[in-house]
Amino acid sequence: MIIKKGAVISNGIAIGKALVICRDKISVKGYRTQDTDTEIEKLYTAVSHTSKLLDQMQLLSKRYKELYDVYKLLLTDESFIGKAVSMIKEEKVNAEYALKKITDNLMNKLSISDNEYFQARMHDIKDIYMYLVRYMSNIVVENIEEADENSILIFNDFTVSDIDAMIKKKVKGFVSSSGNKMNHKSIIVRESGIVAVSNIKHTDTVIKTGDTVIVDGFLGYVSINPDETTLQKYKKKKDDYDNFLYSVKYEHDTTCKTKDGSIVSLYANINSNDELTYINVHGLNGVGLYRTEFLYINNGLLSEEEQYNIYKTALHVLHNKPLVIRTFDLGGDKISRFMPNSIEENPALGLRAVRYSMKYRDFFAAQIRAVLRAGTSGDIRLLLPMISSVDELLEVKSIIENEKKRLQEMNIPYRDNIPVGIMIEVPSTAAAIDRFIKYADFFSVGTNDLIQYMICVDRNNEDVSSLYSPVHPAILCTLKNIYDKVSESGKTISICGELAGDGRYIAVLIGLGYRSFSMNPRSSYMIRKMLSTFSADDCKSFVNILLSCDTIDEIEALITDFNGKQILSD
Repeated sequence: MIIKKGAVISNGIAIGKALVICRDKISVKGYRTQDTDTEIEKLYTAVSHTSKLLDQMQLLSKRYKELYDVYKLLLTDESFIGKAVSMIKEEKVNAEYALKKITDNLMNKLSISDNEYFQARMHDIKDIYMYLVRYMSNIVVENIEEADENSILIFNDFTVSDIDAMIKKKVKGFVSSSGNKMNHKSIIVRESGIVAVSNIKHTDTVIKTGDTVIVDGFLGYVSINPDETTLQKYKKKKDDYDNFLYSVKYEHDTTCKTKDGSIVSLYANINSNDELTYINVHGLNGVGLYRTEFLYINNGLLSEEEQYNIYKTALHVLHNKPLVIRTFDLGGDKISRFMPNSIEENPALGLRAVRYSMKYRDFFAAQIRAVLRAGTSGDIRLLLPMISSVDELLEVKSIIENEKKRLQEMNIPYRDNIPVGIMIEVPSTAAAIDRFIKYADFFSVGTNDLIQYMICVDRNNEDVSSLYSPVHPAILCTLKNIYDKVSESGKTISICGELAGDGRYIAVLIGLGYRSFSMNPRSSYMIRKMLSTFSADDCKSFVNILLSCDTIDEIEALITDFNGKQILSD
């Protein structure tokens, strides 16, 4: 038996026979040509073919929409396709070579950063490049048609077409050498329910077609040709988990409380008004995080009036449920074609979020006015990202007051008492949380950035990803201190990072005291069901044990055991 440790893309347990997906390595050779018109036509034909393929995928399922938008953007991007066309004309080279050179150059620029957003975009660019080059080179490269529901697919890398094929073939799991939990492909994998683990190096040499493979989508282990004891243990866990999922699927009670009656509030993270329908479908309490930067990334600069109409429409759909607007988190890690930007050496510590807003104040002020005006239509709240000092918070609040005066002078109706909260996602804010309490109306913990900054680990960097853990002792102590200080003040606090929708750790968050979570709406059924199996008092006692632990391994083992007694019994 061989056991490999990788990174979890999608939760669950899958057991089956390996099918190694064979793909020829594409070797692009450059050559000179005078017939540049033919090469340009070849490139645009490949673009058209790929665009139609994406259209077909989007028609098949809404799950492809966000990826569709990003890929379509790349196919029309002048800095990508446009530059390849220019290179063909100016250097008189073949289309495949020009596209490779432009792609390599763009990838090199993005690779300067360890930021997870840039890493995810690199995967998107690589995918589009592979689609185009394979079409132009007439390469048919895979044996994926041989897969069935008992197959565990083994990739060096996977594409969105692979995901589509796996869904059609009802494949339950796969293993990949590469992959990024934050990219669009991985989001689709999670939504499809396919169990997946990435970062298992040299998959095609370690695993052979026909090998028995277990994919542990909870702990990230891949077991190759397991012994009988291990196989039976995982079969039992898989059965238990499948039964649990079945009960989740047919659970119609939308109330959310722990087994001993402690009420928990679940909210949605959304990127656009299109996702508002999930609120009622999943029985959620409202929108806990509206990532407004995606409005700009996808649509470009929006006027005050356009933003006002978007927020007003959202409030009408929500029918008095709260709408928390996070001011745009643009800058280093999220780039919009329509906003001035430059690729920074370290964007995570650069000009982003509130810092970006402070630099481009006219644009920021327009968003503030739109929110203030929309406030007359319902329960809207402002959430400020990446606040690192009280000084920053006071500066933003001053801008808000100035915009109120401006609206008043123009006799435009607005809501005067809109709550203004901050995200706790940098160590300086977490460490001095008591200093912020009297200046902010509510708080939301952004665990994604907070964990990264506190333990100085990029979870998408395979060289250090094993050090990344949301239950690092320092993280647990910090989350406990934040909750204790804010709850003592009587103000509200929630968790809105990826941790909020991760069923493995929900008992820990309950034990720390948290009762409000904002997440991907699709995660809410699972979280609601898991909460119903836990006693809040038991979770609190359990967390007291965790807070005394010194190592991540010890904490993770205890959590696995605690969850197992509730759901995945051995």
